Amino acid sequence: MEMTVLVVLAILVAWNLLRLSVAWSNLKSSNHLQTAGSMDASTLAICIPARNEAHNLPLLLEDLAQQSLLPQQIIIVDDHSEDETSEIVQAWSARWPVVQLVKGASLPEGWLGKHWACWQASNLVKADRVLFLDADLRLHPEAIKAAMAYAGQHQLALLSLFPTQMMQTKGEQLTVPLVHRILLELLPLSVANRTQWESMSAGNGQFMLFSTADYRKLGGHESVKQERAEDIALVRLFRENRLKTHTLLGNKLVNCRMYASYHQAQQGFAKNIRAMMLNSDVFQLIYWALGLLAYTWLGFENPLLMLIPLGLSWLTHACSAKAAKEPQPWNPLRQGLITLNFFWLSLYAVYTRFTGTTQWKGRRLS
Repeated sequence: MEMTVLVVLAILVAWNLLRLSVAWSNLKSSNHLQTAGSMDASTLAICIPARNEAHNLPLLLEDLAQQSLLPQQIIIVDDHSEDETSEIVQAWSARWPVVQLVKGASLPEGWLGKHWACWQASNLVKADRVLFLDADLRLHPEAIKAAMAYAGQHQLALLSLFPTQMMQTKGEQLTVPLVHRILLELLPLSVANRTQWESMSAGNGQFMLFSTADYRKLGGHESVKQERAEDIALVRLFRENRLKTHTLLGNKLVNCRMYASYHQAQQGFAKNIRAMMLNSDVFQLIYWALGLLAYTWLGFENPLLMLIPLGLSWLTHACSAKAAKEPQPWNPLRQGLITLNFFWLSLYAVYTRFTGTTQWKGRRLS
């Protein structure tokens, strides 16, 4: 057998074994939000940026009203919606006075829309902790209490959660799992939460619970106002300043339907995937080019040997999918299609970045 074949095989096997060990550790770890019995005395405000969220807000507000730990404030910023977002919030405010509607001011130069909405809401917070939620989340009645208890127990300045994803269409099922792959196959959460290294920062803007004092001390969303992936940037900022952050999986206490179609998912990943891939377009291209070349070349040289790294890759994806509570984690066809879709989305993200055509919720991102 040629030495080159053995070298390529060894590299692919080593890479997949490394990812498999990370995915397995995340599957078996305790980094999943659990229901809590005890609580500290911290007060809570919830901030929700909302742009055309009339279809999601009633569901989230119903969930918040059913929480075992109720917030002192719910501040919803209507970010120039073109639907009934404001009317829905006003109706809820009449029934539940903690709900407050803020009509978003015009977007200043140098800001991204969601960041600006979050910043406006944060300026009205009067509680010890502030929780930023996306409107498309669904919450178990114990979710807020569990998050507050965990943050208090571990004395966190920032707790971020990755929700369990609800996927209804084929397009979502081929796209949304990529979040879990990038997180759970490349980042051992136990190590990341224990070490607090900046290089192992991970966060999710859908659910971010801050100490209000620390958030304001570091400038909050204003400090990351031009970052497309503001969640990761905020975690890095906190760690740079030696403030303790943890990232957990929502464990069905926190659920989300992130995207409602393939087109929406494509736009969402084009916006965020660069931050997930070390903020480097070059790294994305090299990552895929080398992987495709290696597998293709090995397949031509010795198809049977190629089955070894492919099998390890499939097992890795299955472990991360099971940890994230995805449907059909062991389905090899599904896992293969998700991999091909990842390649396409990476190329699409690079294309939209270089052509300046990246968009989200009707706004073009610079």
